Amino acid sequence: VWNKPLNYTFNPLNGCYSLNYRSPEPTMEEQPIGIYGLRWMEFMQKNHEIEVEVMMMDHKFRTVARRVDEEAENYNEILFNQYAAENPRPHQFEEILKWEEARQFYVESSVMRDVVLKMRTE
Repeated sequence: VWNKPLNYTFNPLNGCYSLNYRSPEPTMEEQPIGIYGLRWMEFMQKNHEIEVEVMMMDHKFRTVARRVDEEAENYNEILFNQYAAENPRPHQFEEILKWEEARQFYVESSVMRDVVLKMRTE
């Protein structure tokens, strides 16, 4: 069952209606997708090709990627602050570098595992 509204334009010169092929989904130029959304798109294209084709036909692939990116960015910020609260930042330069590296690894791996590398269609 097709439940999407079709968009037609009337041409007064010839009296015909023509179907507008413009996607309801914004393009990459109109609304760019962040790094997490792009990583999710790559993951989906490699592992879930059929679902990607269906989402593209329904004009949802980039929309879901933007949603994943936004959710991942929010989760990233939460984990970033949580790690800093649970593990106080050291004062010596070399220890600070190790601490920053550990925090970045923890946050990135958690975001990728918990949000980005999951199959979604909505």
